[in-house]
Amino acid sequence: MGVVHTFGVVDNNERAPGLVFKAPWASLTTMNVRTQQLTFSSRAEDAAGVGPDQTIRTLTREGLTVGLDITTLFRLEFDRAPIVFSTIGPNYVQVVVTPAIRNAIHDVVAQFTAESLYTSARTEVASQVEAALTHALAERGVVIEDVLLHAVSFPNVITQP
Repeated sequence: MGVVHTFGVVDNNERAPGLVFKAPWASLTTMNVRTQQLTFSSRAEDAAGVGPDQTIRTLTREGLTVGLDITTLFRLEFDRAPIVFSTIGPNYVQVVVTPAIRNAIHDVVAQFTAESLYTSARTEVASQVEAALTHALAERGVVIEDVLLHAVSFPNVITQP
């Protein structure tokens, strides 16, 4: 989908994919409205392919540092793309989505113990992170489709006998 802007003024009519006519002095910026994924890993070497700051380690209720491998599926609302472009910019993922995901993960994991993260609370953590993200990003024009919690890693002090 495309957003047309002329001399800094954004046209609020979204442009569907396909042939788009615009004035020669206007600019067209494409914005992805397909499902995107953002993956955070507990280990830096696993996150190296997706970005330098895509590692996530957070504290549990008892103060233990745990790492999470978590993927968030999201998309930009088609009809909100011009507003997102004018208020946030084309790099809305780095400006709004990534910080919101980090914040939701830290807030939710802090409510659980390390033992419950490993056993019974994995689906509860994922659903609470999804709910927090939906609440935080809905007004920004971002739809959260799913949050997938792949793995939880614990400090070596706990995992070694």
